Amino acid sequence: MKIEHFQFGRIIIDGKQYERDLIVLPHMILENWWRANGHIVTPKDAQEIISRKPEIVIFGLGTRSKMTVETSVEDTLRSYGIICHMFDTNKAVHIYNAYGDRAIAALHLTC
Repeated sequence: MKIEHFQFGRIIIDGKQYERDLIVLPHMILENWWRANGHIVTPKDAQEIISRKPEIVIFGLGTRSKMTVETSVEDTLRSYGIICHMFDTNKAVHIYNAYGDRAIAALHLTC
């Protein structure tokens, strides 16, 4: 999957536009990724990511990095040997594209 463009509230991946938070997997997109606590990623919110045991997970924390990832999520990912990165979403998009199919991106598209 190639992320072609990102701006606040909108992302284009392989020619298709999305306007809600999502998880980008190597060969599919999980649309409308919403967390129980809005701007906090808990282990339950990350279960789909964790279950796929990717090599790398990149969290896009929003354009102003308002989303946070609980330490327990980071710890769980690392316990499986998964590399975990967190950036503002603009930088996360560039990093994801550099890694390609080795990574999963969980992206917050707004704040």
